Amino acid sequence: MNFGEMLFALVAAGAGLWFVIWGLARLCLPVPERSWIPVEGMMKESGVNENDDNDGPPTYSVKLLYQYNYRGINYINDRIAPLQMWSSFRSTADSYARKYPRGRQVTVYVNPHNPGTAVLEPGRQIIAALCYILIGATLCTMAWMATWMH
Repeated sequence: MNFGEMLFALVAAGAGLWFVIWGLARLCLPVPERSWIPVEGMMKESGVNENDDNDGPPTYSVKLLYQYNYRGINYINDRIAPLQMWSSFRSTADSYARKYPRGRQVTVYVNPHNPGTAVLEPGRQIIAALCYILIGATLCTMAWMATWMH
C-alpha cells in the first residue's frame, strides 16, 4: 500500500466514524435544540440552490436567511435544523422554500450559550441521521477495502 492509499484510508475512516457517531448521537441522545430559547424572527431570503458539479445528477438545497433578536442583539442565520439537508429532488428543497417564504414571521430556537447558533426546526431528524450513518458506513467500508483488499 502506498502513501496516497494509506492517507485516503485514514481520511475516509475518520470521516466515516464521525458521520456514524454523529448520526447515532442524533438518533439516541436527547435533542438539545428542544431546550433552546424560542424567539420571533423574520425570513429575509428564501430560494433553492442547484448544485451541479457535472459528475452526476444535480443536488438541491434550500437557501434561507432569517433574522432574529436575542437579548438586544440582531443575528442572521440560515440553519433550518441541526443536521444539514440536501436532496436529489428539487421538490424537497422547493417545499422548504414555500414553507419559509421571504417576509414570513417564524419562531427561531436560539442556543442560549451561543446565540449565533439557531434553528427553525429543533426536531430529531430521523431520516437525516440515518443518512449520516449510511454515509459513514460507506466511507468506513471504502477505507477497509482500500487497506485490506490489496
